[in-house]
Amino acid sequence: MIVHTAIGSQDERVARVRAGAEAMRINPETSNELIDDSLGRIAEEIFRELGVRRLIVTGGDTAGRVQRRLGVEALEIAASLPDRAPLSYVYSRIPQVNGMEMALKGGQVGKEGYFQTMQSLDTIPFAD
Repeated sequence: MIVHTAIGSQDERVARVRAGAEAMRINPETSNELIDDSLGRIAEEIFRELGVRRLIVTGGDTAGRVQRRLGVEALEIAASLPDRAPLSYVYSRIPQVNGMEMALKGGQVGKEGYFQTMQSLDTIPFAD
């Protein structure tokens, strides 16, 4: 499952969101925060309702806001990769989030095939 807000900065939806925010007199930073918070809520609902256990968040600011929404208190590396965006276990007080696997991928981090590699990784169960 992929949830995204745009496919690159040239995606026509970016301009529509900016125009809508301007019309509502919402500054770009607040608009981004609202979108990122919404992505965090979507992730939380997916964990609660569907039992998904692995999440990759791309974009530095987005990753930080999603982590806050999910109550992430600490990360522990679950699987190292040659990339600088390892798969980690999440420690959270939210039971549905605690123990899930998360990768925080920002900017240009990650080689071609990164998402396929992450999908195929086997990890030791969190409780172990």
